[in-house]
Amino acid sequence: MDDNATKRILGFPDEFWIAFVIMIGFFLKIIFDVSSGYNFQARNLGTWTYLESGQAHEGTLGVIQYLFENHRLPDFDPRTVSGFESPPLYHVFCALFLEVFHRAAGWKIGTCLHCLQCVNAIFVTAGSLCVIGILRKCGLVGRELVASILFMTFFPAFYIIGASFSPEAMCFMFCTFALYNSITWYRTKEMKHITRAAVFLGLGMSVSYTASAILPAVLSVMALSVRDKRFSRKSLKAPFERFFLIAGIGALWWPVYNLIRFGVPLFYRKFSYESWEMLKGRYSVWMRIKLPSINEFSDMQIDSGGKYLYNIWAQTLKTAIFDYNAINMELRPTHIMAGLLLFMNILLCILFHVMWIRSLMGHRMRREIKVFTGVGYLGALIGYTVFCLRNPIVSAMNFCYIPTIILYPITGMAICGAAGRNATGLDRVLTRVCNWVIVIFAVVAAFLFGYYAA
Repeated sequence: MDDNATKRILGFPDEFWIAFVIMIGFFLKIIFDVSSGYNFQARNLGTWTYLESGQAHEGTLGVIQYLFENHRLPDFDPRTVSGFESPPLYHVFCALFLEVFHRAAGWKIGTCLHCLQCVNAIFVTAGSLCVIGILRKCGLVGRELVASILFMTFFPAFYIIGASFSPEAMCFMFCTFALYNSITWYRTKEMKHITRAAVFLGLGMSVSYTASAILPAVLSVMALSVRDKRFSRKSLKAPFERFFLIAGIGALWWPVYNLIRFGVPLFYRKFSYESWEMLKGRYSVWMRIKLPSINEFSDMQIDSGGKYLYNIWAQTLKTAIFDYNAINMELRPTHIMAGLLLFMNILLCILFHVMWIRSLMGHRMRREIKVFTGVGYLGALIGYTVFCLRNPIVSAMNFCYIPTIILYPITGMAICGAAGRNATGLDRVLTRVCNWVIVIFAVVAAFLFGYYAA
């Protein structure tokens, strides 16, 4: 394959297609958010109702309303009311938004909540743009970069996470900012980048404990710097101290506060155990982590009552593609398209991993990218698997964890496709198949979530 940096797609330069895909993707996400409503898909959303003095309601809206009405953190054990155990930064942001637009500007509360839901689409887009920056740090240009952006822009999980009234979109944005700055620090050795990485990791942990999934990738880059001759042990002392101090404060202030004041265990998370009883004691660890069968994939039921809800990987891939609150699965066209997206997603998952492994071989990847993607991927994968096994509930196997892991195989796939003159025949075949599947996948996803959205 010739160097595609100079190629044009339909006569237009790569920069045009990158901007076009991002613009269309953001526009469609906003339309999807507006048509869905702020009560779409969010788990443990709660309701906005009248609060008596000192009273607190459950759910995300309950936390936001409590902060908005009382202007203080909860003064009760957060384990007693669902939702209050989570880190509060996203809820504080929402409460401040309401102060400005509801209390000061006089907007109706429903309008404000709907706008807050749409803000999540901005967070997702900002995180996706940061992923593009990471891919550029890997030297990617041209068609492979466009294909990667096309997949990320129209991957259904990002539609759903951008429309859900939950902290995960903001957490995804902060995670990508932290990853980008950690790689930039390794390349430039500038203190400001390691400081930003620490700040964004701390902010991510102040939004959701899911941000801990990126810690292996960030620490791997720092560990690699210890062995790099460009860094001296003395020059690493200051950035390491600053990173662990800032990131540690951001990650620990909320759990330590609850531990000291209320005796809450560190990083405590409360779940709804309605679906836990379906899995408790019925399925072995092997059944939950083994490669899924065709039946486990083809059963399109992803909520309680389904027959094949126990397998972590089948459930994760399915919840990344569709949700009964997102599209009307009772219609035959939506059922067919959702099934088509699911099996294209499986094919892309296989292609991504094969191409990523090929990128890890030889000298296609720079050493820091090999360590960054390999350690980051394995750390997030192991952490997610342990989390699902320790909390055997269906909602634990959900799309909100996918953004913390999807970057790594996408990077390897794009680098494999950009091998240029060094590409083998297999590389060319894999790249062409992957690019065409991504195009079809994006078109079907855009049509499904744009036309058949519930």
